[in-house]
Amino acid sequence: MNRKIIALSTALGLSMSMSTTTIAADYNQFLSPSSLGKDVKALSSQYKLGLKKQSWGGYSNSEAYDCMLNVEVNSQGRINSIRAEPNNEKCRFKTASSGVTYNTESTKIIDILNQANIDSIKFLPGCFNCPSGLELADNLVISRPQDNYYTEFEIEGYNNEYLRFMGTKLIGSFNQNNYYSIMDKLDAKLDSDSPEYNRKDFKLKAIKSYDLQQHPWSYYKIGLK
Repeated sequence: MNRKIIALSTALGLSMSMSTTTIAADYNQFLSPSSLGKDVKALSSQYKLGLKKQSWGGYSNSEAYDCMLNVEVNSQGRINSIRAEPNNEKCRFKTASSGVTYNTESTKIIDILNQANIDSIKFLPGCFNCPSGLELADNLVISRPQDNYYTEFEIEGYNNEYLRFMGTKLIGSFNQNNYYSIMDKLDAKLDSDSPEYNRKDFKLKAIKSYDLQQHPWSYYKIGLK
């Protein structure tokens, strides 16, 4: 499922709701790199996840669970990626991936960065020209060369300082008349696999301009490369 589409649905409130009755599930064990490549139905049964096949081709659970799960699979029903986000305020889990230990209750962005090598991280904007009144989250991605998977955290979105820095370096200088056109060009130039995101000067600017004392926003994701 496209990352921006999922993020947009979340921002519009289409995928978040409150439930008074929840079902216990073993999120800690499931949200592990060891689940990648495994049979989705077998793990759903083992960890009591209630995952059901969806029209978009993957698997999700229901609002009766504390944490919403969206699982992408290959043609054999083996897991390519797992995304977790809250269905309610009781969604809690602890996990470790890409050399980072993550606890939904306590881990801040600075804690994630302190456990990761700068060569293995990148910051992906959720949008370059966000629609008025709509704020999409950005993403902190960790992808180590020794791993066959990546880990992704949703963080505060629309970091104008970071976007302006990249736009100036890749497109040209800003003024009050060309801001939106430069952002459009930057959007067209960059996708999630663009090598520019691996530039050290971009990473350092991102680290300096995000609020690192914040907790990641609403989701955690792991996926095969």
